[in-house]
Amino acid sequence: MMDEKPFVLPIKTPLGYYIYEVNRNEILSVNKDLYQYILMLCQENSEELEKVPDSARIQFNELREYGYLAPSRIKKIEHPLTNQLPILMDRAISKLALQVTQSCNLRCKYCIYSEYKNLNQRSHSTHMMNWETAKRALEFYRQHIIDTDEALIGFYGGEPLLAFPLIKKVVEYAEELFLGREITYFITTNATLLTDEIIDFLLKYNFRIAFSLDGPQKTHDRNRVFKNGQGSYKVVMDNIEKLYNADPDKLKNTAISMVIDSEQNYNGLMELFNVPILKNTSLTYAMVEENSVTKQPSSEYLEGYNYDYFLSLIECFRSENPQYKNKLLKHDMDLYMSRRNNIATKIITSIAAPSGTCVPGKLRLLVNCFGDF
Repeated sequence: MMDEKPFVLPIKTPLGYYIYEVNRNEILSVNKDLYQYILMLCQENSEELEKVPDSARIQFNELREYGYLAPSRIKKIEHPLTNQLPILMDRAISKLALQVTQSCNLRCKYCIYSEYKNLNQRSHSTHMMNWETAKRALEFYRQHIIDTDEALIGFYGGEPLLAFPLIKKVVEYAEELFLGREITYFITTNATLLTDEIIDFLLKYNFRIAFSLDGPQKTHDRNRVFKNGQGSYKVVMDNIEKLYNADPDKLKNTAISMVIDSEQNYNGLMELFNVPILKNTSLTYAMVEENSVTKQPSSEYLEGYNYDYFLSLIECFRSENPQYKNKLLKHDMDLYMSRRNNIATKIITSIAAPSGTCVPGKLRLLVNCFGDF
């Protein structure tokens, strides 16, 4: 019996044989025998199939077990949870994010609200969320987490610590409103406004904190500046050190949120984590964008990054507990291995959302300063 025709495009070049996986949007390098077998299947040439070695059929079946070479074609674009969305939004919202202010005390050069060329975006404003809006948001969230075990509440801006009095009031009310439920608080801050009072408060309620740091001082101060143009690195590091001195273990659950300007020197970027108090922090990052498109990396940056990425891949396959060169590569390798380990689950069905669409409002429902979702 002839195997089902796979939804692929066989490609032959002077350098080798390849298969374009339409459903998965991937290109596979294959040997000549497997290429010939797949080509015959695509052409539905049962006579020529008899001439292909059995090893090609074995390889074909092994790949199909891992979700490749499937015959299925998507007939309808639809997220699998579409029909459940009303229930999820009514009973299982995961996280409430409050934009407590649109104001910020920095003027980061890459920020879409600081750049005059992005005229379609709003500029920095002084709008602050009022207590009544915050209270209504908390009560709405409480009514829509019936099927969840914990409450997740995040504070964002602008710079959220400009609205610290409101944050205090929200937390105090949440402790009453969600009594009996575990509550986890999150905040993303530029760390320039941390005081002893704020640090004590964040520690008391065990906040998960993300600090904005773009690298060592020269790199950070290139873009993350105050309104007068002065770099913010020293203020940030002094404040993080105050938090460390108050509770050294706290930084183990703290993340550094980094925006990478790829014009900078890649090899010097991770020197930031040579600072002892930052060694146990995790890292998330994004690349600088221009007009909503990721900025093209410099050749110097790409050479350094690609070389280290290659070495990390080797380490990844050689060791059960790989030790990556820096936190940025650990982030990328963890993402790579997650996708690689889940490869068998990527089976295409007739109804699917190939882009991996999220569920709107389920993972995080943001309420802005004005009370809009």
